Amino acid sequence: MESNDGIKSNNSSPEESQAIRKKGIAKKIFINYGLLFVMIALFIVFSVMQPRFASLRNILNLLGQGSIIGILALGLTNIVICGEFDMSFASIATISSILSIQFVGVYHLPVLLSYIIILIIGLSIAVMNGINVVYVGMPSFIATLGMMGVLAGVSKWITKGSLLYVQLPKSFELIGRSKIGNIIPSTLVVFLIIAFFVVIFLELTFKGRHFYAVGCNFEAAKRVGISIPKIKFESFIIQGIIASCAGIVIASMFGVGNPEMGDSFLFPAIIATFLGAIFLREGICNVIGTIFAAILFAEIANGLSILGFQLWVKELAQGVILLVSVTLVTILKPGGIPGVKIG
Repeated sequence: MESNDGIKSNNSSPEESQAIRKKGIAKKIFINYGLLFVMIALFIVFSVMQPRFASLRNILNLLGQGSIIGILALGLTNIVICGEFDMSFASIATISSILSIQFVGVYHLPVLLSYIIILIIGLSIAVMNGINVVYVGMPSFIATLGMMGVLAGVSKWITKGSLLYVQLPKSFELIGRSKIGNIIPSTLVVFLIIAFFVVIFLELTFKGRHFYAVGCNFEAAKRVGISIPKIKFESFIIQGIIASCAGIVIASMFGVGNPEMGDSFLFPAIIATFLGAIFLREGICNVIGTIFAAILFAEIANGLSILGFQLWVKELAQGVILLVSVTLVTILKPGGIPGVKIG
C-alpha cells in the first residue's frame, strides 16, 4: 500500500500479511525439508525407470550398502558441529579393518577381544588428533591430513601394498555379512544402533548442546563457561571410536584387508555430512540431517547402478552434490561452516 507521495506504508492489509506469512512458511518448509522431497522424487523416478529398484530386497540392500558411509558421516558430523574438520576418519577405518583381520586371521585372537583392541587403537589415534588440534594448536584440516598420510603408509606397510587374504571364522562375518530374518542386513542394524546413541547424545543431552554451542557461537559458548578445548577434544574421541566401528564393519563385510578401502568412503561421507546441513537446520550440520543425507546418497548410488550408468556418472553426481550442498550451507549460514576453513 502506498501513500499519495509514492512512499510505501508500513501498514499492510490482513490479506497481504497472511500471504507474506504463508510465503515465509512455504520457504522454510522447502529449506528445512527439501532433502526429503528430493529423496521421494528420486525414488519415484528410479522406480518408474526400473521397477526392480522399488523392491523391498533392493531397498534393504541399498540401506545396508550405505550404512558404512552413514557410520563414518556420523563421526565426521560430530567434529564439524564443533567447528573443526577431520580428514583422517576414513584412514582410521582402513587401519582398523586391516588390523581386525590380522588379529583374527593371522594371530587367531578371539573376535570380541580383537574388536576391543581395535577400539582402543582407534581411540589412541583420536587422542593424538585431539592433542595436535586442541592443545598444540595445529589447524584441524592440516593435523588430520597428516594423520591420514601416516595411517595410509602404515596400512600399506602391514599389507605390503596388496590385499590381505586370510582364513576368517564364521563369527567374524556376523556384523558385516549376515541378515536378520534373512532380510535385514546386519550393517543396517549396526548403523541404526550407532545413529540412535549419537542422536541421543548430540540432540537430547546438555553435553550435546554444548557441542552445537561451540560450533555455532564460539564466543557465546566461552562466555557461559563451556570448556571449548574439552568439548573439541571429546569430539575427536567420539570420531575415533565411530571410525573404528566402521572399520570393523568394513572388515566383516568384505573379509579382506585392503589398504585403499577407506578411500572409497572418504568423499561420500564428507558429502553426506555437508548435505545433511541443509536438512532441518539452516546451514548447521546435524545428526538427523546426516542420516537422511547418507540414505539419499545410497539411493542415488544404487539407482545409478541399477540403471546401468557407468562409474564416472556416479563420481560426477558426487561432485555436483557436494558443491551444491556446501554452496547452500554458505548461503544459509553466513560465514559458512568453520570446520571447512584452513587455519
